[in-house]
Amino acid sequence: MTKLKSILFYIFKYAALAAIFAALFLLCGIFFNTFHNVCSISIDMSGENLGNRPLEVYYTYDENGSFANAVPMSFENSPDFSYKGKIYLPHGGVKYIMIHFGDFPDRDGTEERFAAWTYLKYRDENGYIDLTYEDTLPVSAVNDLGKPFVDADRYIVKYPISGSDPYIVIKLPPLTPHKGKLPFSAVAAAVLTFLIYRYVHIRSVVSMAGDLYRNRRLIFSLAKNDFKTRFAGSYFGIMWAFVQPLCTILVFWFVFQVGFRSGDVGEVAYILWFIAGLIPWFFFSEAWNSGTMALM
Repeated sequence: MTKLKSILFYIFKYAALAAIFAALFLLCGIFFNTFHNVCSISIDMSGENLGNRPLEVYYTYDENGSFANAVPMSFENSPDFSYKGKIYLPHGGVKYIMIHFGDFPDRDGTEERFAAWTYLKYRDENGYIDLTYEDTLPVSAVNDLGKPFVDADRYIVKYPISGSDPYIVIKLPPLTPHKGKLPFSAVAAAVLTFLIYRYVHIRSVVSMAGDLYRNRRLIFSLAKNDFKTRFAGSYFGIMWAFVQPLCTILVFWFVFQVGFRSGDVGEVAYILWFIAGLIPWFFFSEAWNSGTMALM
């Protein structure tokens, strides 16, 4: 009988380790994939005498090239302009990118104006594409720009500006798929599973789970009593447990969406996106503070 119990214990032990490895493998896969889910446009460009709004970037998910999405950017009006940075987009699937070089409502034609760039990079959850100075020559549309000049020594394309509304439209070619992250996920999951096997005693975990199950009514009664006594002296009573987080959500919503004018996240309203992350944080913060107080 003792031998049978020992065999059953080891079967349960290794089955639990296999389940832990599978769960960690999925979690690590989700973690590594978050790096791919970021959609962005990287630009390295410069120019001279670009006037008002020296750089504006538009993008569209429409195959017909109807640009209804603009990236908010703000720059000072100066003769020499340069920008090297990354612009984040709500989600992937961009078909066309339009780069607008300055705005010249009072152009007098006496100043030499040009715009140049070294590279334009795009990436989303489906893949990535690096457009160098040679790749950007076959653009889809050009407006108020002269014939481009390629400076191979400096790896740039230089466009002389010939009108008051200069821009180019680039149709993104097929993306290069991201490399798979399965090996990284498997290695990370294996290392974490080994650490659990080495430093966590399965018998203690099983014993603790059994104790929690046997004393489940006592634990529920203590939690219920703590919840009642915590708000016993307040005016709203138990309702304060719901009023307090609701007020906190409203304050944060007003600061970020009304004050800082944060837009919707993709197709999800900002307040819903914000609540989805803040409510779990309320639970984690309260559980952590209460758990640490139990050790005192």
